[in-house]
Amino acid sequence: MNPVGWIAVTGVGVVTPGGDDPLTARPDDPAPGPWFDTNSELGRRGYRYLPPAAQYLLAAARRAVPDVVGLTDVPAARRAAAVGSNNGAAALLAGMDHTLVEQGAEALSPATAPLFAVNVLASRLCAEHGLKGFSLTLTSPLVAGLEAVEVGGRALAVGRADVVLAAATEERLSDDAPRVGQSEQGAVVLVLQQVASGSPAPPGTVGGCRVRTGFVPPDLVRESGGAPEIGRRITSLVEAVTGAERPDLPVHLVGDGSAVAGAVVTAVGRDSVSSVQPSGAGCVAPMLRLARQLCDRPRGDGDGRSLLLAADEGGNLAAAYVRPGPDAFHELRE
Repeated sequence: MNPVGWIAVTGVGVVTPGGDDPLTARPDDPAPGPWFDTNSELGRRGYRYLPPAAQYLLAAARRAVPDVVGLTDVPAARRAAAVGSNNGAAALLAGMDHTLVEQGAEALSPATAPLFAVNVLASRLCAEHGLKGFSLTLTSPLVAGLEAVEVGGRALAVGRADVVLAAATEERLSDDAPRVGQSEQGAVVLVLQQVASGSPAPPGTVGGCRVRTGFVPPDLVRESGGAPEIGRRITSLVEAVTGAERPDLPVHLVGDGSAVAGAVVTAVGRDSVSSVQPSGAGCVAPMLRLARQLCDRPRGDGDGRSLLLAADEGGNLAAAYVRPGPDAFHELRE
């Protein structure tokens, strides 16, 4: 595992049915009826045929980028994007499937047919913000957004880019999808910059984080001796973000109530888990939780440091060590 220092988050943008405040926003499927106005959010021309997830992504990026000091001074070739999504084009693809089966390929709309590739979600984002360094799309269940932050941090650490927009975006599943009731909608965008050892945080820093993702075979839960092995893997992942010895941190878990998520709770200690948030059918919930922990200012004598974990029945894992506030790097430099 390559060593990666602290990532400075210098911009946060959120768009959800539950609002755009990172502290209170929710990606849950809302009551029937529109909640996102494309014309007022993006403009009247050029956005109508984009998938909703691409529209949410653009709107969240517009909220995140204006507060970033000096972004336009970074050469376009040094700006990049990493976007996570599980169902960002699911409804569109389901509609295409129905059209192909019922009417044939000639009935596909020429305006939407090119959008069959999931990478297209980030293409307009890159065009609008001049992100010419690279563009990656990640699709790991639940953790794809956090994986985008991890990948962005690695790119910054090796000098592949100077600024990375890391994001998660989802749209509502089609009505006949098995998990339509757990649909997530909305997007979260974080602007990432690297902090060199001994250097101050960039201007406008919201907070700092380290993120690692991992995997455990889900069948390991049912095997004799499997639980200790899962515990070791989870502990290793946590140590990768917090150091050799995990500080006494509040732990926030986003999970699906599966045996794998239960193994995570056991590994870190049930008494350490401050909150458990149910995950939806998508990867926005963990990213939204990360944004909340970054923007939630410390209270009392605490410094606000916390640990975010995510786990699902498929064995996907993620750990994020978070410290909010502009002084996040004062005591936490490598």
